[in-house]
Amino acid sequence: MADLGGILSRATNERRDAHRRASSIFDSLLVGIAECARTAVMDPGGVGMVGGGGGGGGDVVLDERVWRAESVLAVGYVKCMTELLPMIDVDEDVVDGRSISSVRDLMRVLAELFVATGRYEQSPTERATRLDKLHRAALVCSIMSVRTMPRMFSSHVPCFLNAIVESFVNLDPTALHAMPIKRLMDMTGFVRVSLTCRAYDGTRPEGGGGGGGKNAILSALIGREREKGSNDADDVCRRRDDDDPGIIAARNAVANLLAEGVIDRLCEALVGKFLRLYPEEIEEWENDPEGRYETDLAEKALLETTSPRHCGGALLLALLDRETDRVARAILDLTRRVVHNRPSEDDAGGMLDREACYRALELCRVAMVGGGMRRLDFSDWFRSELGPMIRADLAEDAPVATRAMQARAVQVVQAYSTSLKPEEFGIAFEAVARLIAARDLVTALCAARCINHLALIHVRGTVESEELSHVREHSVLALGNAFALANRSESEECLRVDLMCVSSLIEANGLYLEPLLQAIAEQLPSLWERARDSIPIHSCLLSVLTHLIMKMGHATVENYHVQKVLFPLLDYTTDISVPNRADNLLEDGLQLWLVTLVSSRLATMGPALSNMLPRLEFILRSGLEPHLSLKVLQFNAILLGPEVIATLSPILRELLVKLTSCINFDRDSDDAMEGDENLKGTDRGVTTLRNAIASFEFSEAIMQLFPELGVSICASAICQAVAAINGKKAMSAPLLKSIFACLSRMLWTSPNCFDEIFPSDPNQDEKMSFVIKQFIAVVSSVSLVVMLSAQAQKIAFIDQKRASLALCSAVCRSQRVARLAGRDILDFTRKLVEVESMSKGLDLEALVDAACGSTRKVVGDGPLGDLVARTSEILKSDPLLTVSLEEALKSAERAVVNV
Repeated sequence: MADLGGILSRATNERRDAHRRASSIFDSLLVGIAECARTAVMDPGGVGMVGGGGGGGGDVVLDERVWRAESVLAVGYVKCMTELLPMIDVDEDVVDGRSISSVRDLMRVLAELFVATGRYEQSPTERATRLDKLHRAALVCSIMSVRTMPRMFSSHVPCFLNAIVESFVNLDPTALHAMPIKRLMDMTGFVRVSLTCRAYDGTRPEGGGGGGGKNAILSALIGREREKGSNDADDVCRRRDDDDPGIIAARNAVANLLAEGVIDRLCEALVGKFLRLYPEEIEEWENDPEGRYETDLAEKALLETTSPRHCGGALLLALLDRETDRVARAILDLTRRVVHNRPSEDDAGGMLDREACYRALELCRVAMVGGGMRRLDFSDWFRSELGPMIRADLAEDAPVATRAMQARAVQVVQAYSTSLKPEEFGIAFEAVARLIAARDLVTALCAARCINHLALIHVRGTVESEELSHVREHSVLALGNAFALANRSESEECLRVDLMCVSSLIEANGLYLEPLLQAIAEQLPSLWERARDSIPIHSCLLSVLTHLIMKMGHATVENYHVQKVLFPLLDYTTDISVPNRADNLLEDGLQLWLVTLVSSRLATMGPALSNMLPRLEFILRSGLEPHLSLKVLQFNAILLGPEVIATLSPILRELLVKLTSCINFDRDSDDAMEGDENLKGTDRGVTTLRNAIASFEFSEAIMQLFPELGVSICASAICQAVAAINGKKAMSAPLLKSIFACLSRMLWTSPNCFDEIFPSDPNQDEKMSFVIKQFIAVVSSVSLVVMLSAQAQKIAFIDQKRASLALCSAVCRSQRVARLAGRDILDFTRKLVEVESMSKGLDLEALVDAACGSTRKVVGDGPLGDLVARTSEILKSDPLLTVSLEEALKSAERAVVNV
């Protein structure tokens, strides 16, 4: 808290200093804006004037060079003022005052500038360009004024809103599209910020107050003596707003915008002029269909924010958020009118109007069918319009508008997919799967993306839903069309969309596609050749292969055609000598490697797996992605034997110490592990903890596989970690659990290891006792999640039995352990013996089955390789699982008695 107080104190002082400096230049900027703007709106060689706070006016013949310089200065001054406004701390509760007067002058000048430059001239003259820049600068500054000083600006809101909405409603689409996109963004931005301003919303109980969010925080930092959060203060604020002519005018302007009739016309303008396909887009659809699809995809993902469609869509959503019922009704009424006209295929304009209405309904899906409200009967819409559209087989020479309508219908089905009833889902999935082979490439790509979505939305564990049966029924058709579409696609993004569709179909079907494995595998080599150095395509191929192997097991990795892609792809993605390769593809490559290991049979895949080991050594030396690379090494060791670990002993010993060294740092320390230098804050902490836990899990595994070799490699890291438990720093439960799992293994192999952990320490007894009590407490604690799962309970019992046997072994071999913690260990073991005797399903076979079941989660539902059988053998021969608890308890009791 002391640090927080210091931070706040510094922030307060910095804020006060910024306010003083901002106030000192505010008046100068205001004068500059007024004087330069007056000149900027003149016609060079002619006369003109804008009023301002900087002086009077008059008719002046203007020199062109002066006009040009003043225009540049005017824009610059307004932009500077925009940045300055959040730093100006004006208490809007003050009725009089010089600063209030100056701010009001600024608001007036902005309004005059907006009006004087409001008419957009389409002629490509220098004057038109400079006036447009000045108009946009004034708009942006006005937006900032609404955000930071809404009461000050309120009297000018009607002027702005009326002019902007009138231009949207009255200008024809050609004139609107001729405007610079930045102008449209600022115009729609002003309407949106006015709609969301609490001070201008008289319908909200909390609507009063008028203060901007930023300035409220800044005022708090300055420490103004003002009662915050007081109900009395809020009431006074609301009453003042109710009597403020400016606030009343702003509220009336917003209310008029949302009134019946006005909002209908505005929604119609937004749909027909912003969301509708433009002539140049129709031309692009014909000449560059992949480019058209990519642009539409970017707009949908909000990556293409500088488009008229995005501006109109954002404003439509803002209106919908403010007046949901009225806007939804306006859009539905507009759609009904357009559909009622039933445009024929030859009526391109009518078809494009219909496509725009459907786009609006897609955009407003949540308001139409979400939040417990059903404003749209989707089933009726699907039966009467959408279903017939997506089932239509359009001719190759069908008009672009008709093809665009079909593509939009596919995207609407995707957006409303959760509203499809089971029988409707089957109809939709089959129809869209057929459209992946549509002659129109944009429609085909939309269909592939839709199938990617539909294939997975009903995959829920082992539940076989009716929708999932429809997916499997038509997946062969979809896969065939998807691979054919991949051959038609040329751009990287379109090929990526298609491959993600293939990946989703494989994930949804699993073994149901086993008869098609050969056909799927034969498609992969050509896709690999097309990938070249494309990171997105390699990422998609990784996803396809991962799902293919997870779902179909060893038959996939042993397939000749799959291997022609699998091992070159693994080599490519794990080659960290190539710049940026580790950042972009290494993690996905290691996951594919892991899945390959789990699904491999040693007799057929042994040499291929061995050939990959030098690459793994290189990755381990670099310390990259240890949570995966160590798991890959562990699985290699299970399959190939101890030589895999032995040859890497020096590397592993150093790596494990480095990865676990983080537990020696204080929680608030600035120390970072090597390899985490580029991570900051929470990301660094999470990554460091994950890597530490992964290193302990690996240590426990290799000590189980090869006890003597494992202890020789892991002892330093484990001793360091156990010694750190006595520190003041609290450790997370998962970290402690992984440390104590390692300690169990090390105690079993080396019962006197506590002497190595605390050598020549005068407080050795105290620390040893503390660690053992912590050990017992951690393994004894059971979470609610474990209590609700029978398999999780068995896994927890395995951990507890392992700890009990290891501690009993230490009691028998070390008189010091018996003296310090013998009775605690005996009590813990007696409870376990009682649990084991009273519980069913804790025999060796059941415990081994539970432990092996946890490893199957790595790959899914395909037939696995030799790893499962080998893991089962290891568990059945594990002394920490097979030794009798009762015998261990008796031996420990004798040791404690003798002490």
